[in-house]
Amino acid sequence: MSRPGVYIDTTPYNTSSSSTSSTPIIIVPNSTYYTAGELHEEKHGKAIRIQCMVRRWFAKRRAQTLREERDAKDLHVLTREATLQAEAEARRDAEIQRRRDPRTKADFDLLYQELETWRQSELQKIEQLQGITTEQRKALNVELLHKQTKLLQTIDRLKQEASKQNREAAVHRRIENMSKPKQWTSTLPASSVSVGALDETAIARGKPAVSEVPTAIHVVTPYSTRAAELRDLFVGLKTRLPQDHRIELLHQVKLTVQEFPCNLTRDIIDP
Repeated sequence: MSRPGVYIDTTPYNTSSSSTSSTPIIIVPNSTYYTAGELHEEKHGKAIRIQCMVRRWFAKRRAQTLREERDAKDLHVLTREATLQAEAEARRDAEIQRRRDPRTKADFDLLYQELETWRQSELQKIEQLQGITTEQRKALNVELLHKQTKLLQTIDRLKQEASKQNREAAVHRRIENMSKPKQWTSTLPASSVSVGALDETAIARGKPAVSEVPTAIHVVTPYSTRAAELRDLFVGLKTRLPQDHRIELLHQVKLTVQEFPCNLTRDIIDP
């Protein structure tokens, strides 16, 4: 039977022109014949080619890994630089805002310190001037004093505005805190074990055996509800409203202040 690499020739073989002998079986290879040396050389070449392809595959994987690491490092560097630049700009903007619109005591202390530094620098420049008389030097000092006075007046005006805004913000925070629901902290069992299950140690210490976690409970009381109503009236008086809403709001304020009879509320109640 034929198989890969072997071909069986079953063609009849004629011994004479009048008779036919039995059919011999001739095995003929159906491909080029290789010697052992040639086969070894071909296998050796194929093995070298396979090795080259495998090494090429490893090299491509290594190169891809190195490129990914390089790209990740470059992206990290760029992101870090952008973050640092954004932080620097934010700090610069914050410093400019502190000087342009001061709000805290530290902001005003910074302004006074920079004003004093500027005054000392200007005095030093005046002292280093050559070829001027005493009267001219005195006039320059008077002009410097005038500039310093104007700057101090500006800082004082900013301080008054900041004090007013801080006071209003404190009032708003207090009203908001008063109108919030009361928050109580309760401990609930962290597991499904019955709260009443106590061991001997817990009974001796007076604590339940199961673990407990603090839980916040918000409770609306009549006082917090009333505080929320007064907060709405307070905010409404400071808000620009249409005429109808404004009249209704003033009527509610009039009814509210009747609960507190005094000289101040009498002027509001009596037209």
